[in-house]
Amino acid sequence: MNTSPTKVALITGASRGIGKAIAISLSKSGYKLALVARNTAALESVRDEIEAAGGTARCYEADVTDAPRAAEIIHDCESQLGPIDLLVNNAGSSVAGGPLWENDLETLWKGIETNIRGPIVYCKAVLDSMIARQSGTIINMGSYASIRPIEGNPGYAASKAALVRLSDSLAVSTKPHGISVFTVSPGLVLTDMTRDVPIFKDLPPEAWSSIDDICKLVANLSSGSYSALSGRFIHVNDDLQQLAQNLDRIKSENLYTLHLANLEGPVQ
Repeated sequence: MNTSPTKVALITGASRGIGKAIAISLSKSGYKLALVARNTAALESVRDEIEAAGGTARCYEADVTDAPRAAEIIHDCESQLGPIDLLVNNAGSSVAGGPLWENDLETLWKGIETNIRGPIVYCKAVLDSMIARQSGTIINMGSYASIRPIEGNPGYAASKAALVRLSDSLAVSTKPHGISVFTVSPGLVLTDMTRDVPIFKDLPPEAWSSIDDICKLVANLSSGSYSALSGRFIHVNDDLQQLAQNLDRIKSENLYTLHLANLEGPVQ
């Protein structure tokens, strides 16, 4: 589905992997792109690829946890490209691994800040404009690590669980303003982050997700066709049409989000 060429998307972690693929995919659909990452040379390479194909992109070097820098980026983006219609908080970190007691505290905390402070910073930075225009979509890149204990990476799991709660809480507060917020899980995609992880080295090919599928999911969620699913945690393998057809059940049973169950059942 093609979108208006006047639409603007900001992608964090856009210099490689999933973020790069999403940026290129959105550009082909007519979006102008604001590309954010720490590696300027890699960002410029993505921009050059987009522009060589006839698209429009601007590069912004930044640590996503830097709130003043985010404000500068949003101001420049809106001045040069236009208001941001879609924010994809893709930047993430899974550097710290192993049991908590073996982790370097500063390394672990830096990863947590990237995974949850980063999305908070960019959500806050774009929301004034989205609320003023009564439209916009925010997609936060989650993980199944948020829904189960992760023995070898508790900091990553905790930050991704926090991201789910951020998304559904934000979805409630922004619904009156025409804004949709989603957490998506890309599945296990072969990227620089996952390539050398020991626990993944012997997985069969079918265990890996296609990077094209997460690009399609982002495109579908940003189209506005599934705004009724705002606030939900959506995996790349989920059938959006099936979810939409079962919306009443999803709402009544509070499905596709985090919740606690006790002996009496789910806590409402």
